[in-house]
Amino acid sequence: MSVNFIDSVSLDEIIPLVDRLSEVEREELRQFLSFKPKIDWKKEWEKVVTYFHAVFQNFAEQEVISDLEKALDEVRSDRTSKGC
Repeated sequence: MSVNFIDSVSLDEIIPLVDRLSEVEREELRQFLSFKPKIDWKKEWEKVVTYFHAVFQNFAEQEVISDLEKALDEVRSDRTSKGC
């Protein structure tokens, strides 16, 4: 079974669905999830930092900081307008 979500789904929305599963279905879900590879978040973070360092190395530090601040302001503005 495969489910595709267009928007993000919160854990609060998933829990009631899992609660409706039978014991057999829960065990199948548990086994399925236990075979998923564990994510090394430190390694993932280091990959992101390395990528951005490479991308921005040819730009002045102040320009990068300014662009990052603009991007953060845009995200915060969007969240505020959506009532988040």
